[in-house]
Amino acid sequence: MGELSTNQKDSSNLIEEFDELREVRVKTNTGIFEWAERAQDRRLQEDQVWFSVSVGRRCGTPRGILVVHFFNHQTHHRAKRTP
Repeated sequence: MGELSTNQKDSSNLIEEFDELREVRVKTNTGIFEWAERAQDRRLQEDQVWFSVSVGRRCGTPRGILVVHFFNHQTHHRAKRTP
């Protein structure tokens, strides 16, 4: 999934054709499904900790909350591109 990384400000032009977008989406979904099958409840309850440059401090939240945000945020982006 990493080969499509780009600067966020340039991401709106990353994929121009809908068929290519669909192909990449299927590949990405496959990776997400494979990850979800390996996810362990115990690990999702643990805090994920990081240093936020934007707020200048250490932050943390349960991984399960971050996973929910990940799925909700994907939905937001999926609505941006239609054929």
